[in-house]
Amino acid sequence: WANEGNTDHVMSTVPIISAMTSIQSSAEESGFVFKVPTLTPRNPANMADMFERDALIKLNDSNLEELIAFDEAHNTVHYFRPVRMSESCLKCHGEPSTSKELWGNDKGLDGTGFEMENSSVGDLKGAFEIVSSLDQADADAAAAMAKATNFAIVSLIVCGLLSLVILKSVQLDVRQNACQIGNE
Repeated sequence: WANEGNTDHVMSTVPIISAMTSIQSSAEESGFVFKVPTLTPRNPANMADMFERDALIKLNDSNLEELIAFDEAHNTVHYFRPVRMSESCLKCHGEPSTSKELWGNDKGLDGTGFEMENSSVGDLKGAFEIVSSLDQADADAAAAMAKATNFAIVSLIVCGLLSLVILKSVQLDVRQNACQIGNE
């Protein structure tokens, strides 16, 4: 397919592309945003923003298997799962000198026409990122807090009224007993 210039077919056989497509449709159905940020994108839409850049650096430097980060500026929570190069990834992202053997060209290009990047197994390419807004959670928490506050206020009022009733009852009993003692 690569030799025939049919890059769509080539891309459909790439496991990471299949995973991205599957996760994207699941994320949309679930109300999440799915992204694949990277510092070296082949697709410019996947260029990491500053928040994602920091997460990618942390994933790489600490060799993390996952990362959860909160973006207070956008009130979102982000789940990052690193995408690391495997042996099969190197067919497109590996040593440019293998392009002749693998792809029939001596230009260091993979089967889709992109420059091979001289990556190694284990290198961080980017991450799968699931983004969820915290707006609904904040609204739910505020509603729960309002209910709890209202319940507490009503409870205090009821307790106060019961205390008054009990106090008046005790005062009445004390007066009645005092009057009986005085009459004897």
